[in-house]
Amino acid sequence: MKIVREGVQRKERQISVPRFYPDQIIQWAVLLQIVPYLSKGMYPFTCGSVPERGSSYAKRYLERWLRDDRKGTKYCLKLDVHHFYRSVDHDHLKDMLRRKFKDDQLLHLLDLIIDSAPGLPIGNVTSQWLANFYLQGLDHYIKEQLHARYYIRYMDDMVILGPNKRKLGAMREAIEFYLSSIGLELNPKWQKFRVDSRGIDFLGFRFFHRKTILRRSVMLRITRKVRRTAKKGSWNPHNCKSILSYIGWFKRSNNYVLYQRWVKPYVNIRKMKGVVRHENVQHSNAGKSVSGSAFGTGLHG
Repeated sequence: MKIVREGVQRKERQISVPRFYPDQIIQWAVLLQIVPYLSKGMYPFTCGSVPERGSSYAKRYLERWLRDDRKGTKYCLKLDVHHFYRSVDHDHLKDMLRRKFKDDQLLHLLDLIIDSAPGLPIGNVTSQWLANFYLQGLDHYIKEQLHARYYIRYMDDMVILGPNKRKLGAMREAIEFYLSSIGLELNPKWQKFRVDSRGIDFLGFRFFHRKTILRRSVMLRITRKVRRTAKKGSWNPHNCKSILSYIGWFKRSNNYVLYQRWVKPYVNIRKMKGVVRHENVQHSNAGKSVSGSAFGTGLHG
């Protein structure tokens, strides 16, 4: 286990680091067998760790719903599960898997993986698939029993849109009761609000009906990285790749004015791409990466 600190607020997470041999190899071998079956019956807007259903997929559909049905997406109910990964009940998960699979050897391997740590350890390649599978019943309950028209889930973060605030409140109570039946607890910091009054904070963005902007913490992280790198003149391949990736966030949002003011004056995109390209060529020719610290300095402007 190791501790990582994420984001501007430096939120701590415990990350599992399984050995490559045999742990990761066994987990990947198991995943190759079970993923096609876990995917069957999966809700189309279950996102995160599902091929072709990453953050871009979720963002695209959420923006489409907001754009095409302003009345039907007037209000938002935003929820997540309190300490989701660590709270997954092993016995309930095993029962679900036994209803899905009948091979005793496969089930034995899955039991060993599940029982290797409390809950589902973040860092195991199996954890995200098992986590999505664990909430599969909740997805169908929200769509088929609660009749939520606009519902999307990214791991344990859930967004439900609707035209009626009172009905969203009733859905929240029903979801809380359902989660308790599978050993989970709704995060008490759930939110219910009018979309255009504050925007939906989801996937690193804030979504409104007419625009999508960066979350403030993401904006701060990007601008601090750019200015710190420019001040030190440390335009090595690692920093260039990182900043080019960050610039991609601006292209996916309506933050052009902020980009012009806080990012563009400090970077030279063409030269940064040249640094990355040079490193890739070196890596391809030599079979190993090079630091690139002596290549391309003073990229200000």
